[in-house]
Amino acid sequence: MNLKRKRILCAALASLLLSFSLTACTPGTPGGEISETASTDSAVITTTLPEVTAGDATETEADYDDPAIKLDHLTVGGADISEYTVVIPATPGSYDQLAADFLVRFIGEATGVTVRQTTDAESAAHMILVGTTAYDTEAVKAARAEVKDDGYAMLVDGGNLYVTGALDRGTLFGVYDFLEKYLGVRMYGGVTYPEKQEMYEIKENLRVDIPSDLRLVYSSPVAFRKTSWTAVNDGWAYFPLWNCYNSSEFKFAAGAVHTIAHLAETGGDLSPNPCLTDENIYQTVLKNVRLELEKYPNAQYVNISQTDGTSHGCQCKNCLAVEAEEGSPSGPWIRFVNRIANDIKDDYPNVLVETLAYTFTEKPPKVTKPAENVAVCLCTSSCCFVHAIDDPDCPRNATFAGYVRGWSEICNHLRIWTYSGNFQAIDNGDKNGFAPNFRVIRQTVKFFADHNVTAVYVEGQQHPEDRQSTAMGELRAYLWGRVLWNPYMTEEEFAAYTNDFMNYYYGDAGPLLLKYVDTVYGDMLDNTKYNKLMEGHSYVICEYGRFFRMYDTEGNCTTAYMDKLADIWNEICALDTLTETQKYHVDCAAVQFYDIASNIYNIISNKTRNSDIRKIGHNYKVLLREAKERVGL
Repeated sequence: MNLKRKRILCAALASLLLSFSLTACTPGTPGGEISETASTDSAVITTTLPEVTAGDATETEADYDDPAIKLDHLTVGGADISEYTVVIPATPGSYDQLAADFLVRFIGEATGVTVRQTTDAESAAHMILVGTTAYDTEAVKAARAEVKDDGYAMLVDGGNLYVTGALDRGTLFGVYDFLEKYLGVRMYGGVTYPEKQEMYEIKENLRVDIPSDLRLVYSSPVAFRKTSWTAVNDGWAYFPLWNCYNSSEFKFAAGAVHTIAHLAETGGDLSPNPCLTDENIYQTVLKNVRLELEKYPNAQYVNISQTDGTSHGCQCKNCLAVEAEEGSPSGPWIRFVNRIANDIKDDYPNVLVETLAYTFTEKPPKVTKPAENVAVCLCTSSCCFVHAIDDPDCPRNATFAGYVRGWSEICNHLRIWTYSGNFQAIDNGDKNGFAPNFRVIRQTVKFFADHNVTAVYVEGQQHPEDRQSTAMGELRAYLWGRVLWNPYMTEEEFAAYTNDFMNYYYGDAGPLLLKYVDTVYGDMLDNTKYNKLMEGHSYVICEYGRFFRMYDTEGNCTTAYMDKLADIWNEICALDTLTETQKYHVDCAAVQFYDIASNIYNIISNKTRNSDIRKIGHNYKVLLREAKERVGL
């Protein structure tokens, strides 16, 4: 079909798009595939999308001369996009207007066509209908009925395109997926320094025909998805919501975690755990749980979980007897929260009582099962993050994977609390902690989804001043968000998402930064290089020495490994092709390396009394100070 171009791309949008032009694109980008993992029930099935044709870049109109236009041909059900009107409900949901605005904006940026927007109080020849509208057909209603949680349905019916969700947040996520699949939009983040920016690009894809029989229903197997990095940043822009697909509307009473001492009136987050077989403790906790639920009538969860920094529960004979019977210290906790859950279920039928399986309570009990209205949040604090959770050759993870399997067999509401950074550094006030865990995110989340985990929270950078992300927090949040949204993506898709982000965010430095990360990660996996100090694993709390080899296999101090990493950074620093924004991002990452290098060279110089190595360490301190000044740390 010939295009009916209006080409009304305003100067502001063109200028904005050009300011974000990519210096290097990676072929094989995600989103061009025609298969999608879809969930219409608890089981995950594969739905095949009708094929979208991709034409040759030379098949454009004779007057095509605008380099900002990325998509020269877009039809929906045979009709050109210029014939369409975006339609929202007359009384829109909280995200419907935002979803429609994104559609109008990015259709304009990708094609040069300004589509009209209205409500379902009007009609149009061809409509893109967003949310639940007056024009919903029986086919649309049936598709929406299949959607779970914040998933969506996307279909063409009667010449109209419908994007709708059971929740209006799901409608927004459907629009996000539409923009990515068909318009080539990639959203990498919503905040950067030295000034706020929308970090996105639109991929080149000059012909797209969306067929008239398109029908896709998708619900993520992981219903609740959030990273602390996104929580810090999502007040600045809507884009981190796209970046992380976070479901932030789950509401807690009594706080989110480590609540037992507060509820028992025996102390705070770090106090000893109270006795769970003491009737007075039980009645006090029950009283305070009810008070909290009265205070927060919209709460979906009330948390009753162990205090932090403690290695055991109550050691009285009654509690220890329950532990012995259950084969795990989690036994007294599950019995305690089950009793609370039973006492409140009639008054609060929509509230789940949540507890932690954390440190000493990770192992599931062998007798008592969590009640129907009890949720268990299993924490990965004991895991190795170099290896995937289900790696049978990693002793720590093999044990933990057994815990996941055990809880999944007895618990109806299994959640995961995991970590994206090195808390040895974070807890010491150092935002530069290195954790080589990028490459195992996909396999780990797939394992969780395979075992009925319906909620994942990723804890990492969690303070506003951490936005500089010297530990590549943006990349971590982006990859976690992508995988939590689709745990069943392929390794090739995951690699493409990673490469896309690195090439855009860091420019020509992206591949070199990946080489730096993968060098450390790859050497952690190479057991021929281990010595007693570096056994090939990393943890939530982990010394730098496990990653950056100060010792050879004989246990002798050496700078050989750090020198190899320094060669990569010398290549990065020699680049002269980066934009100012990309230079800033590279400087943030450099802060991490310079900090690590200055510490390790100084440790080696102190052990060897080598003045030349001490000078190198001092030089890295100077580079660290200068990089921090450039990024505002």
